[in-house]
Amino acid sequence: MDKGMRFLSNCFLLVAIIVVVNTTSEAQLIFRDLGAHEVLYDGLRDELIVSLPDQNQVVRLNPRNLEHRFPIFDTTGNPTHLALSDSGNTLYIGFENSPQVAQIALATWSEVRRFGLGDVPGGSGLTYTYDIAVKPDNDDVIAVALRQFSSVRGLAVYDQGVRLPNVLDSNSQAGSIVFGMIPDTLYGADVTSSERGFRRYNVDAQGITLLSSVSGLLPGGVGHIVHVNDRIYTDRRSVFHGPTNTLLGMYSGRGMIVPSSALNRAFITDFSQSLMSFELDTFNFVEMTHDLNYQGGIRSLTRWGDDGFAFTTSQGYIYSMRSSLAWNQLRLPPASLTVLRGITLQGNLESLTAPDNNRLIMRPGITFTTTQSPVEIEIRATSPLLNPEGISLSMEMQGSSVSVVQTVSFYDYIQSAFVIVSERPTRNEDERTQCDVFDIGHRFVDPVTGSVRARISYKPNGPVFSYPWSVQIDLARWVLPQ
Repeated sequence: MDKGMRFLSNCFLLVAIIVVVNTTSEAQLIFRDLGAHEVLYDGLRDELIVSLPDQNQVVRLNPRNLEHRFPIFDTTGNPTHLALSDSGNTLYIGFENSPQVAQIALATWSEVRRFGLGDVPGGSGLTYTYDIAVKPDNDDVIAVALRQFSSVRGLAVYDQGVRLPNVLDSNSQAGSIVFGMIPDTLYGADVTSSERGFRRYNVDAQGITLLSSVSGLLPGGVGHIVHVNDRIYTDRRSVFHGPTNTLLGMYSGRGMIVPSSALNRAFITDFSQSLMSFELDTFNFVEMTHDLNYQGGIRSLTRWGDDGFAFTTSQGYIYSMRSSLAWNQLRLPPASLTVLRGITLQGNLESLTAPDNNRLIMRPGITFTTTQSPVEIEIRATSPLLNPEGISLSMEMQGSSVSVVQTVSFYDYIQSAFVIVSERPTRNEDERTQCDVFDIGHRFVDPVTGSVRARISYKPNGPVFSYPWSVQIDLARWVLPQ
């Protein structure tokens, strides 16, 4: 394994042979320190495309282990910005220190052409890439937000490397650009000035023209926008209807965002080291997972496969993970609760079915050996799916001491034993977590009855200065991919 790659948790599952099970979001988070700038997902070839400016390379990585795939695209000029065509056949590369854009044919990973961006519209001096957008119906046409030094200086459209005559100067500029549902419509966000303007442009054979501009529409600090079904999603919580320049709503989390119309979800990497999911239309919070433990601020974010996420950070790391948050979820509340050890202070089975502050609160009970946990419960339910690829236990809980460790075990119907799928310290505030198992979820569902079983236990792994300690569980339910 590359010494730059590490698993951020040592949770694993022991079966008849050693089987490494990817459990919990932190167990899934792998990383490499490559000096990465931007990441995209090539769904046709199931690989990540990552720009490495300091190494003058654009590389392809296996999203599941971040190992290199070859060939590597070696270049000059410090590649930074990437843009993938809707067809999945063409990649464009912008450079930090070269006034050019490279067009790459992904089928052969070869350079089709490299062309200059030209001078500042209405001015002088070479321009560089600030952002790139590929026209949805034509892989050979791109719009480029033009940069000179650190300032956005205009917009231009290029057809097979030729700049079209109609260009826009800095008075109509946008630093983040995306094409809309109508291939001739381009949306732009002013991300570099205090105007915070939102723009709509028309792109045709003559170039680009401004259709509308609304000052002050964007929240402060917006740095990036994405588009799904004429909705414009910003990295500062707000969502706009592009054709009418109107605010539709806001999410409670803010950070880099990836919307999915197929799942009716928006996924946000929150500034609190969390991955959050929201309903796309209602903006309501759905799920989250804490403690991703990445280094630096997130620079770019993408989804891969059915349940994968990848992102780069300001410190040059590339991260990849899988999460049940991306499943089309079937939720199973527990049907029974058995207290194996511990003293119940408040709550019952109903306390575990929804995160409503009706909590199951427990304190330590009597133990007879040092291996036993002073608090342990078992929950059961019946799954309508007998052979799921994955299975997860979604929880919300807190503990009175960070020295208390929570252990979650699933019953393995092949081995006929409980196996540990997650171990983590508790926090003294509510924490939302997912104990995720991928690819072998069928092991934890009775193949005849559909029964699923989980044990949740708590035990100190160090001194507890306030006794008796307690734990509060506000949610514990199974999640399966449909």
